[in-house]
Amino acid sequence: HELMDINSSPQSAGTLELQGVPNGTWIAEWMNTLDGTSIRTELVESADHQLVLSTPAVEKSVAVRLQRV
Repeated sequence: HELMDINSSPQSAGTLELQGVPNGTWIAEWMNTLDGTSIRTELVESADHQLVLSTPAVEKSVAVRLQRV
């Protein structure tokens, strides 16, 4: 992002696999890190200590906030 002098390019939607996540139900909230707006919120399930998330298309910068239900 230009404020931090970092070149960024759009990234298409994909998959993010997290290991070592306690089994159960989670709320995944995708956030635009530049303006703090919420992009998408969904319920996801982890199994075998693995959580698989479908990532949104990214224009500049995003983060996901996980909260156990």
